[in-house]
Amino acid sequence: NGLNHYDSTDDSFHRYFVNPGQRTGNSNEINSLCLTGETLFIGTYKGLYTMKDGRISKVPGMEHRIYSTVEMNDTIFIGHTKGLSAITRKTEIIPLIEDCGINHMYVSKAGELYATYADYGDFARVDTGSGKTERFHLMGEQGKTGQPLIRCMTESTDGSSLIFGTYDGLRIYD
Repeated sequence: NGLNHYDSTDDSFHRYFVNPGQRTGNSNEINSLCLTGETLFIGTYKGLYTMKDGRISKVPGMEHRIYSTVEMNDTIFIGHTKGLSAITRKTEIIPLIEDCGINHMYVSKAGELYATYADYGDFARVDTGSGKTERFHLMGEQGKTGQPLIRCMTESTDGSSLIFGTYDGLRIYD
């Protein structure tokens, strides 16, 4: 639990805890990291934190369980149990998706932001300028039961297909 930093100058580890008083359980669980400039954004079971100059601070208004973080165009996008939010350079929190949790995000080669829904086999393309989303359903196989919940995604080398890792196996979306 917690964040470990290896210092090669003295061959030692330094440990950082979001909740130093509790060293077991989920309070120090780290689900995502996003480094932008000198600030490390840390997505945890108990919310979003930043680390700068060795100090960890809680981000007010982001107390949800954080699943993923990604930086794009000077904005940090946060996938969490309540949806998708963006934090601007002015540290303003802007909700973008509020109808379902977001568990994974991916920035395509074309610079598009995709977000996968935590409870469904759905994903969305997010217009980072307007905050509008276009939602897609990743269809399962005909007559097969299973959960197409998306756990991760990437794209083909030429950018023509999205590739999804799901609870039900590998899916390719053309």
